[in-house]
Amino acid sequence: MDKRLKNFRQNIDDIDEQILNLLENRMRIVQEVGELKQELDNIWININGKGHSNEYHIHPYSALSGVFYLTDSKFPIIFKHPYDDICTYYWPEKCIESWNNLNSAEWSILPKKNMLLIFPAWLSHKVAMNKEDFNRISISFNTVFNKKE
Repeated sequence: MDKRLKNFRQNIDDIDEQILNLLENRMRIVQEVGELKQELDNIWININGKGHSNEYHIHPYSALSGVFYLTDSKFPIIFKHPYDDICTYYWPEKCIESWNNLNSAEWSILPKKNMLLIFPAWLSHKVAMNKEDFNRISISFNTVFNKKE
């Protein structure tokens, strides 16, 4: 096996282990459900060059999704409230003192290097277009529930 590929594989294995440790230590609420345990299902690298974006999507058949940012960016990940229509119809602007992720139809987070976000896989999200002259790079993953062995 090519040495670079072997080193890359080792780095991915290390990231897998760190993600699983985080989930085990910080996310106990969803770590185990009866005869099920949460496991890392898949992991991938996102490289969004200038002009690249990702439209609204969810991660079906997954429990949690996450993203670890390797670079800063001025262009956010944007989450859509599951009841975005209700937000705009039942909470008129005159009733809102300050907008937040509970009363907004959408909210965004600016990626920072070494930031880890974990969110429900059913939460619709997108990545704003990268207008910077360098790549926005992140590692994303999904978890699933599998039977305990």
